[in-house]
Amino acid sequence: MLVYAIVFLLNVYAAKGQLHVFTNFDNTSGLSNNTVFCVVQGKKGFIWFGTADGLNRFDGKNFKVFRNISNGKRITGPLYVWEMIVHSNGSLWLSTNKGVFVFDDTTEQLLPVKKHRMA
Repeated sequence: MLVYAIVFLLNVYAAKGQLHVFTNFDNTSGLSNNTVFCVVQGKKGFIWFGTADGLNRFDGKNFKVFRNISNGKRITGPLYVWEMIVHSNGSLWLSTNKGVFVFDDTTEQLLPVKKHRMA
């Protein structure tokens, strides 16, 4: 019984020492839009935000916004990033109002996923 009491008190003491900090980010902090539809953490540790105006990568200090597609063109109009998933190979897949894309880490561009006809 004494062991349980000591373990309980140590857990209470350890929990009391934890400091939780919440930081609110918005478009004045570098986020491309205040409307965020989805958030994921990639294999390299970046936090990715899908917003009503593009894909945002957060490195812990700064945001970088991505709206360019693989042919070097910028996506016209707003890019709504509705959903994101991180594939087991580390690639980031996006579902948007402009289609489905895979983010290319090397070129830092969005690669459109072509429609395939199912037989």
